[in-house]
Amino acid sequence: ERTKRTHQMEVEDAITTTIFDVGVAAIAQRSSEVRVREMGFKQQRMEEETTTKVITSTTILPSRNEEKEKEKQEDLCENRGRIVYPKAARQVAGNSHKHARAARVDACGHFYKPTDDTRKGMTELQFYENWQAMEHERVPEFSPFLATFVSRTVLYESRDAAKPMPFLKLRDVTADMKQANVVDIKIGERTWHPSHDAAYREKRHRGDLETTSCSIGFRVCGMLTYEEESNTERYWNRKWAKALNLETTTTGLDVFFGQNSERITNVLRKLKDIRQSLEMNPFPVFFLGSSILLCYDSSDLHSDVRVVIVDFCNAVKNESREVDRNFLDGLISLTNLIERIRDRVRVRMDPTSLSTSSSGLSTAGTFNPNTPSPSSSK
Repeated sequence: ERTKRTHQMEVEDAITTTIFDVGVAAIAQRSSEVRVREMGFKQQRMEEETTTKVITSTTILPSRNEEKEKEKQEDLCENRGRIVYPKAARQVAGNSHKHARAARVDACGHFYKPTDDTRKGMTELQFYENWQAMEHERVPEFSPFLATFVSRTVLYESRDAAKPMPFLKLRDVTADMKQANVVDIKIGERTWHPSHDAAYREKRHRGDLETTSCSIGFRVCGMLTYEEESNTERYWNRKWAKALNLETTTTGLDVFFGQNSERITNVLRKLKDIRQSLEMNPFPVFFLGSSILLCYDSSDLHSDVRVVIVDFCNAVKNESREVDRNFLDGLISLTNLIERIRDRVRVRMDPTSLSTSSSGLSTAGTFNPNTPSPSSSK
């Protein structure tokens, strides 16, 4: 009996030991699986983080490069730092600033006109600000004929300048032109107003009398033509412009248009649009001493001619919005003269299309386009 009980106890102990060992083994296996699973999760997370870093780095790096390039362009265009922009090489008139300050251009297509806090500087600034605030909505058809105003800003005019100077930041209408042709035409028989001081009125009146302003209602102030044979830009400067009369003005503009009747017709259409707009919706200012810029790129025979009105430093309030007869009469006179030039071009191209008498002007004149102008070529 005792032997049987002892044997039964040994068997139970063996079974208990086996169950315990199996349980321990199972727990160990589960722990091992948990550890393996945890290690797998960690490794997976590490791999995911590594992949994320790689993806992030490959997507962010170009973005940072783009941001740096953008900041660089903004620095150039906003003139952060002492950046000195080059002088406006294609400006053909208007460098009569009392401090002999030159206009500037940047690589982003902007033109910087010198200004100050005097009557003239503040008058032009006010004109552009009023246009942006109100008039562009009232006379939207006039927008294509005004220089695009950006802001009033300051620039250093030399690297050793003591302080930056004020400029009006405008769109450069010739920035995208390969072979620019530009003419500045001051419109109006009179470029002064009774409200201007006596000394200024006398100065402007003398200038009007000494040029074609009083005789034909406008005057050419300067011109730039691209000479294809020499591949250079030819400047017809102020000295040349002041010596012009009716006949040489006509011949000079004929040279400017390059005997292209399509180009001339394009300009005539735009001048008539300006006239119609000013007659139907007079501006709240009189355009005194303002100019019309004609610009085109001769590298493209079918390029559009840009017609832009500039220079508003002598504008005077026209609160009753009367028709600006001084400016309009000069504009009409210019339109008539350009029509005669177009007729001349058509006669040259096809002598049977018009009689030479219809042009109303002789082709003879003292202006010789083959004679060097009194300015240097670039």
